[in-house]
Amino acid sequence: MKKLHKKWIIPVLSLVAAACLATGTYAYFSHTSESGNQHISAEITDGGRVNVSSFEQLFSYSKAEAYNDPDKTSAVGKRMTLTLQNDITLLSDLIVTADCHIDLNAKKLYLAGHSLTISHSYAGSFVISNGAIVPDALSASSDSSEENAFGKIYADVPYADVIFDRVTFENNAGASYTDAESEAFKQVLSVDKKLVSYNAYRLVSDILVNEGDARPERLDYDGVTAEAVLIVGDGSASPYVFDSSLFLQKRLFCHGKNANGAEDVCAFVFRDLDLPTHYLGYGNVRIFYTSSDAELVSPNGRVDISKLSVGKEDVTLTAEILIDETPVASCEFLLHIVDKTNAAAARAAGETLLKSYLQKYYSETAVGGVAWTGYLFNRELFLPSQMEDLGITFAYSAYKSENGTGERLNYADNFSDVENTDKIKFQPTVDIKSLKITLTSLAAGAEYAFVLPTLCGDTELINTNASIARDIVSELYGGRITINPILDELKETVIGYTSQPLYRLTDEYIQTVTDAKKKEQLEKIRQKYGNVTLDYELMNNTFGVYEIVGADNLLKVADGKKPEDYVQSVILDVQVTFSGAGGSTERIQLEVAYAPPAGGDNISGFLPYYTYYNDMLYSTIGGYTVESFTMPFCYGSNGPIVCYDITGDTNGAVSLKLTYGDVEQTFSLEGYGSCTSAFNQYLGTGDAAKTKLREIIDSGDAKWNFVIDKNKIPRQNSTIKLVYNYIYSFNELAYGADSRLVWTQYAKDGEPIVSSFTLAGVLKYAPTATESSETIRDENLYKWIYDNFNVSNDVYTMGQYTTKFVYTDWLKQNVTFDISDATLQKVTNFYGLQYLVGTKKADFTGKNLSGSEAAAVTGYLSQMTALETLILSRNGFTDRANAASEDNGILSGLAELPSLKTLYIDNNNVYSFEWLLSFPSLNEVYVYQNNASGGDGIFYGSAGLANLPVFQELTDNGVSVYNTIADANPILFEKSDEVNDYINLKGVEYQSKLKKGVSIADLYKNFSTTLGDYGIERSYKTAEGTTYSASNQTLTWGHIGDPYTSDTFTLTYSLTLNGTSVKIVIKFHVTRI
Repeated sequence: MKKLHKKWIIPVLSLVAAACLATGTYAYFSHTSESGNQHISAEITDGGRVNVSSFEQLFSYSKAEAYNDPDKTSAVGKRMTLTLQNDITLLSDLIVTADCHIDLNAKKLYLAGHSLTISHSYAGSFVISNGAIVPDALSASSDSSEENAFGKIYADVPYADVIFDRVTFENNAGASYTDAESEAFKQVLSVDKKLVSYNAYRLVSDILVNEGDARPERLDYDGVTAEAVLIVGDGSASPYVFDSSLFLQKRLFCHGKNANGAEDVCAFVFRDLDLPTHYLGYGNVRIFYTSSDAELVSPNGRVDISKLSVGKEDVTLTAEILIDETPVASCEFLLHIVDKTNAAAARAAGETLLKSYLQKYYSETAVGGVAWTGYLFNRELFLPSQMEDLGITFAYSAYKSENGTGERLNYADNFSDVENTDKIKFQPTVDIKSLKITLTSLAAGAEYAFVLPTLCGDTELINTNASIARDIVSELYGGRITINPILDELKETVIGYTSQPLYRLTDEYIQTVTDAKKKEQLEKIRQKYGNVTLDYELMNNTFGVYEIVGADNLLKVADGKKPEDYVQSVILDVQVTFSGAGGSTERIQLEVAYAPPAGGDNISGFLPYYTYYNDMLYSTIGGYTVESFTMPFCYGSNGPIVCYDITGDTNGAVSLKLTYGDVEQTFSLEGYGSCTSAFNQYLGTGDAAKTKLREIIDSGDAKWNFVIDKNKIPRQNSTIKLVYNYIYSFNELAYGADSRLVWTQYAKDGEPIVSSFTLAGVLKYAPTATESSETIRDENLYKWIYDNFNVSNDVYTMGQYTTKFVYTDWLKQNVTFDISDATLQKVTNFYGLQYLVGTKKADFTGKNLSGSEAAAVTGYLSQMTALETLILSRNGFTDRANAASEDNGILSGLAELPSLKTLYIDNNNVYSFEWLLSFPSLNEVYVYQNNASGGDGIFYGSAGLANLPVFQELTDNGVSVYNTIADANPILFEKSDEVNDYINLKGVEYQSKLKKGVSIADLYKNFSTTLGDYGIERSYKTAEGTTYSASNQTLTWGHIGDPYTSDTFTLTYSLTLNGTSVKIVIKFHVTRI
């Protein structure tokens, strides 16, 4: 069994994938189900084993129900084992996010050059077992360097090991790879400093990139590993140095730079930058910044436009990556700072950014033997109508002259607005020689025009499949799909939602369309473009808010879902497939947008900031933590300030601190009912309060520290909710009469809209624990639990209980408890055993528990609800002191175990076994060699007359009872050949069928009550050889319940022996006919 070691700290690929929708498909995620959005069903057997026979089924069942699952193990019964029924070939890259294992089942999994990525946050392990994996591409090239010649398996699991159990790697010919060669097909992403640094810089560039920029394509793992020109160094003795051209666009004729035409890698900055200081959830990865002009752009990203001066607009921002506080990489980003209220600066920046947007069309060529420089358009494209960050708009006109004068062409012939977007569709024609762009700066209130010389081809002749696909999708749906609420007659309550048919272009489908106008539109598209098929799939539909259903392919809100309750950006992926020669599949992505009803000013106004903070919270802690973390105080210098109320923290484990200027302030929530009250008190009143608030904002590094005291964390998981209270920092209306801030709570219909996370419950060891505390009292037990349940290879050393904690969620795993373990042999206090809620087998053989210790242990065991097998052999257990005593409850309490199937209680001193009748799931029980002493042994213990009816009732109920043993082999009660009074009485022959309405007493009224008729003994010998004479021996017939409906009659044998009186009740059953 082999493991892939060191795991991701937090699941990251899902977060990256969403950000990459506009920049290309991320290397590890590209599969689209050929069956649209339909669920591919497979046979699910008992025990969560799913039999999969195709790639479609494997793809479907490998997805988690909720990707960002805060629990460390999925719900009981949800963990699956995907079992191959056939050899399966990956049709594209596959990501597994479900809490599952893959059983190859002696079959082969062909990667076919694709990647298999295991990416989830569940604890324990992901096991691939029992078969072969073929990484080779289906038509492997002899050139092993060919792209996708081999597939790989990537591990992206923060809390689990990836285990290969009886798995071989083979080539297409069936020959096995060596162990060393096999290791090359497995890759753990999180331990690679180069990849972590690259992804962290991508995160930084997400903040710096400008609207409309053509970002460099994201590199996959192999691309980052191989890059040696734009990334130099080794990450250790010589930290990596990254070239910013890996992350930002190279610009020609950049504003203020490179007048000679050389390319310049830069970003324009118009406002404060919310620079990330950590890479997603990596607690040990920090991003540290330095600035070449800290007054203009601080290392925290604050931009002070008042410090901007002519000729000093450029700032170099250096981002350094530290892992465990050791520098491993650096990258310099060139920033051009723009005052967008300055007309000249806004104009120059706007012109540069538009030219950067069109840069790929820029050309230097010869026309008629004369050098020509300009923009060459040979197909349709989309032009921006505005750049919101800069506050400018663009208007376009086309001319037949090269200088933008003279005859202007009809706008509608070449330009058209794209509905619901900030884009304008441009259809070039050969008569266009120049474009005039009119730029309007909204902030500066100025207008400016410039001309781009152009050469255009006739796109009617040179349209590509990609442009045709855009045309088709645009014509059918515009730029996005909008779902609207349906309101009641009073326009107050949402009673439903609109839906959107997703059209197909087959003749069969078109004939079913009842809308004449839409039918005509579809027919025209089909006539114009020929045999084109459309398929659809929802992307980023994390919460299942939308679904595609029915033969009509209807996109609708899923039953029971309310789009207004979710913050997400759902994408409809439209796959446009062209058949015939030159055929291809083009993917066009549309936003599925929900338009909330009017009146939700609080929702719509703060929503983008809520989204920002909510995403930051998850990317910081992954929705599950016991570690302290930080959140921003405000969104830039002009965005809202946020004050958080904390709910759900019953133990006071989470406290809120304010830090700015790298100094923790005296702010405290203690004694206040809310964060807002505490913060207002902290600020004070009057002008001093305003000055202090301005100081906090201007620091550029103000943040809220959520400090978690691990000693106060409860044992159970807690859902902690952060309630947002906000104000806008420059809004004077935020101040009341006494200069106290007036806060608004982010809420809907009076209910706060919150961000939540799971404060992971921890089980602690305390040397001086009180009886009421939920802490382990024996450090040896604590060590055994930590060593056997933690999901890494970490080992507890005695004395580390203040730094190493047992996560309660770990205890959901099935780990066998066996008292023969050397560490468990040292345990003297078993408190905490009851928290092993996933353990299915516990073995206490030979522990010799007694008295209060026995009662305590069985009390703990009775709370281990997953137990299926319990072995209590040879422990000296007894249920009472003697036959005349009451049940002491030590063993009978175990009947609370809902799943117990097998119980060993042999070789103890148990008197009565009547308590066994209360177990709900018992299948087999071993009770042999329980011997009561003296005369009590005749009636009690494994062969006692009083227990034999209990064993019979258990047997009748389907429980296998082993009450004797011979030659070390337990013998079933029903197969015992022992002769005794119970067997004699049980052997009474009677009429087993009785008519309905007849008294059951009529059946036994003539039966004998004479002892001798049944061979009843007059005296009994004990196991020690002592003989006791019986007295008061009587036989009594009776029945249970109404005699006219009862189906059970009884024979009660009463006797007194050695001063003890006993009644043995034998039941007989009839069938009413």
